[in-house]
Amino acid sequence: MKVKPRVKVWLEADEGSVMGRGGAELLKGVLDEGSLRAAAERLGVSYKYAWNYLRKIEGKLGVKVAASIRGGSERGRTVLTEAGKLLLLKYMRFSRFLNNALENPEMWEACGISIPDKNVVPGRVRLVKVEGPAAMVKVEVGASVEIVAAISSASADELNLKPGDDVKVIIKATEVMISKEEPM
Repeated sequence: MKVKPRVKVWLEADEGSVMGRGGAELLKGVLDEGSLRAAAERLGVSYKYAWNYLRKIEGKLGVKVAASIRGGSERGRTVLTEAGKLLLLKYMRFSRFLNNALENPEMWEACGISIPDKNVVPGRVRLVKVEGPAAMVKVEVGASVEIVAAISSASADELNLKPGDDVKVIIKATEVMISKEEPM
């Protein structure tokens, strides 16, 4: 069975939920269409529902996120305020970040999930030296072969590392550098 993780993103304020994907789509529709009515039609919701949703967002935040401009040659329109644009931008950034994280196996590996066996080397902790926010961990991985890792002291505490512990060393190729001295 192959499954994929998914995430729902919503923004909250002290007063509770401000908006989720539907609210973001509504704000994006207003931004694109210049009309609350057109944005509502695009989303397949009633104008009254869309109008009430905007008022709910504004009530939770205490600021206007959209402004209506009546009449004139453009026969009225709705635009996002700077607060509305910022709210939409924040939602889009958080949503994009989380969805990219779910699609990126390297980020999964950073959390200790689904690491290919070829990048894992068993070993035994020989030394843990914590100095401020950083810790140095020496791990013996073979006869007279040691790997030294620099990790956060918080990670060393969380893992409760001490000499003699059996551990797995995870090697990420994106963090290994090789240098060769050029002949003169």
